[in-house]
Amino acid sequence: MVDIARRAFLLILLSLQLGWWSGAAGEDQALLHKMDIQGHKAASTRTILKMMVTREGRPLDDAILEGDIQSLLSWYRDEGYLRAHIFPPKLSFNQDSSQVDLTLLINEGPLVRIGQVEIQGKGWLRRETIEEQMDLRSGQVFRGDVLEADVQRLLTVYENNGHPYCQIQVTQFRLTAEDRLDFGLTIQEGARVRVQSVVPEGNTITKSSVICRELGIDEGDLYNQRAIEQGHRRLQRLGFFGEVGEIQVLPGDRSDLAVLVVPVVEGRTNTIDGVLGYQPATEQRDGYFTGLLDLSFRNLMGTGRRVEAAWSRCDPLSSKLRFAYQEPWLLGLPLTLGGYIQQVNQDSSYAQTDLGIQAHSAIGEHVIGGVMFDWQRVIPDIKGGQDLPGSRSYLAGVWLELDIRDDLLAPRRGGRYQTMIRQRFKKNQATETYQPARSRVESTEFTGELEQYVRVFRHQVVAVNLHLGEIYSDEVVVPLNEQFKLGGARTLRGYREEQFHGSRIIWANLEYRFLLGRRSWSFLFLDAGHYFYRKIDPLTEVVQEVSGEKIGYGVGLRLESRLGIVGVDYGLGEGDGLADGKVHFGVINEF
Repeated sequence: MVDIARRAFLLILLSLQLGWWSGAAGEDQALLHKMDIQGHKAASTRTILKMMVTREGRPLDDAILEGDIQSLLSWYRDEGYLRAHIFPPKLSFNQDSSQVDLTLLINEGPLVRIGQVEIQGKGWLRRETIEEQMDLRSGQVFRGDVLEADVQRLLTVYENNGHPYCQIQVTQFRLTAEDRLDFGLTIQEGARVRVQSVVPEGNTITKSSVICRELGIDEGDLYNQRAIEQGHRRLQRLGFFGEVGEIQVLPGDRSDLAVLVVPVVEGRTNTIDGVLGYQPATEQRDGYFTGLLDLSFRNLMGTGRRVEAAWSRCDPLSSKLRFAYQEPWLLGLPLTLGGYIQQVNQDSSYAQTDLGIQAHSAIGEHVIGGVMFDWQRVIPDIKGGQDLPGSRSYLAGVWLELDIRDDLLAPRRGGRYQTMIRQRFKKNQATETYQPARSRVESTEFTGELEQYVRVFRHQVVAVNLHLGEIYSDEVVVPLNEQFKLGGARTLRGYREEQFHGSRIIWANLEYRFLLGRRSWSFLFLDAGHYFYRKIDPLTEVVQEVSGEKIGYGVGLRLESRLGIVGVDYGLGEGDGLADGKVHFGVINEF
C-alpha cells in the first residue's frame, strides 16, 4: 500500500511539472509587435497579410509562420512567379524577449510564360481542337489554376463525346533559362463507349419506361455526361420522386459498353391543396366562409399522366369548378397534350362555360413553351346581368415559362418567370335588357408573372412575386367575365376573394421568411395591388374610368405535417383594425 501511494504521489508531481513546463512554454512565446513585408510588387501588403494566419498582437508561432510562407509561395506559383523565393524570417526581440518584430523579404523573380506544349496520345480530337479548349497558350503567363481548368475542360469534352474513362496527365515540366515553362499533356482516351442499357432501381409505382423516357437516353446512344446530368435534373423536377440518386455508370458486356443505373425513391405524387377563408360580418351583410380545393394526380398509375380537379367559392353566390387532363409524350414525341372544362357561376351576374386544349413541350433544360385554344360561352343572369351580353368566344394563345426554382413547394433559391399572349374572337348576342354596341369583337390579353427567391441568411429567405395583366379590346368597356380578378389568399391578402377586378391589374407579394424546417417557415408579408377598368354610368350613360391601389400586410405560417404543408395567413387591408383581419387557412397534402 505504501509503494502504491508513493507511486501515485510521484505521478501527480510529474503531471504537475509537465503542466508547468507546457504553460511556461506558452508564456515564452513572444508577442508579434510589428510585421514588415518587403520586396513584393505583384501583391499589396494588405493582400499578403490577408493570406497569412500570423497577426500582429498574437504570439508568434513558428509552425504557423512556416505554413504562411508556404501559402504565399503557392499563391505566387499560381500567379506565374515560379521562381519566387522567401528568405528566412528576420526576428528582432526587445530586451526581455516578450515582443518581437518580424521582417519577411520576398524575391518574386520574373513572370514565367508558357513555352512549348507537347500533346501526346491524341486520337479522336485534333490538336487544333484541343488548343481551342485551352486558355493557356504559348507566350501567356503561366497560372496553375488556369492549367487545372483547361485539363478539366478537356476531360469534359471527352466525357460528352463517348470517352468517360479518358485520363489526362500533365508531365515533363521544364523551366528554361529564358523563364519559359515547357510541359506535356499525355492523353489516354480509352474506349469510345455506348449505352448498353438503362436500368431504373427503386421505382415501385412509376413505370421503368417512363423513367427511361424522361431521362432522354436510349440504348446505343454515345455516352454523354452532359446528357446524363440534364436527364438527372429532369427526373428531379418531375415531382414524381422523393429522391433521385446519382446515376451510376457500370461496365457493360464489352469494354465499349456501359450500363446506366438510375436509383430513385418514389415520392408522393398526388396533391390536395385546400384554402379556407372567413370574411367577418359588416353592417350590410353577415360573415361567411370562402374556400378552394385543388386535387391533383401528377403520376396517374405510374404513367406520368396528370389529372386535376378544382373547386372554389369566393362568396355565397359565386363558385368555380374545373377538371383537366394531360397526356405526356403524345405519339412518343416530347409533347404534352391536355384539355380542360370549367364552369363559373358569378353571383347573380352570369354563368360561364369554358372548354380548352393545350399543348406544351420543353425548349431546353428549364424552358417550356406552349399553345392553347379555348371556346367560351357566357349566359347573363336575368336578375343581375342587365349590362352584360350573351357571347361566344374563340381564343388562341401562346405562353413561355422559365423555371429554375430549387424546390417546387418550398423554394429557397431561383425563380419562375412566365408570360402569355392570348387573342380573343368574340360574337356578342343581344338580350332582353342589353344591346351590345358591337356584335363582333377582338381583344388581346397579355399576362406576365415573376417569382424570385433569395436566401439572405442561412435560415432566412426573401420571396418576391410580381404579376401583371392587361386587355386591349375593341370594346370600350371590357365585360366583367373577361376582366382579371384581384383579392384573396393567392393575390392580395387582407381582402375578400376576387374583391376587385380590372382590365389592367398589377400586384406584388413580398415575404420575409424565417425557415423552421425543410418545408416549414413563418413570415411577414406585404402585398400591393393596382386595378383599372372602365364602366358606363347607368344614369348618364357616360363612360367612367375606375382605378385604385390597395395594400395588404400581415403574418403567416407554413408547417410541414402528416396532413401536408399547413398554412395560416392573417392579413389586414387598408383601414382595418386588428379585429377586422382576414384569415386564410390552407393545406397542401401529398399522398
